[in-house]
Amino acid sequence: MGILNYFFENDEKAEYFIGKATFCISRLDFKTAINFYNKAIKANPNSYRAYGFRGLAKTYLDDYQGAILDCTKAIQLNPHYKDAFIFRGDAKKATNDLSGALVDLNKAIAIDPDDKEAYYLRGLVLIKLGEKEKGLEDLIIARDKGHSLAKFKIENYQ
Repeated sequence: MGILNYFFENDEKAEYFIGKATFCISRLDFKTAINFYNKAIKANPNSYRAYGFRGLAKTYLDDYQGAILDCTKAIQLNPHYKDAFIFRGDAKKATNDLSGALVDLNKAIAIDPDDKEAYYLRGLVLIKLGEKEKGLEDLIIARDKGHSLAKFKIENYQ
């Protein structure tokens, strides 16, 4: 029973730090969030959520390569973790790896066809790739699913 307690305790510690980091992200304090995600990963090196959200925080700090590495690790730990595909796709879009971003966003939509952020980002990527009609279709889907920025992007591209 001792080994099980060790894993449960470390998972609880990791979740505690993830909660603190999430609060920091809500306050746009990305550096402190990363510090808490580092602590979560130290407590539980298999916390795919900590890697994924640390990747998101790194994206906000323009550390796109770091974000891609963290999200890749999150996906290795949980290949069905849609958020990591979205975060990595966004980071790839920022580095102009549009084909890589498209692959990640397609995967996110395959995992969760109702995710408005995945459609929104895929729409932007498709437009950048010169596929304006397909991109607008995705932006319309994102808007209809409640994405707050999609309406403005649609107006820009019509």
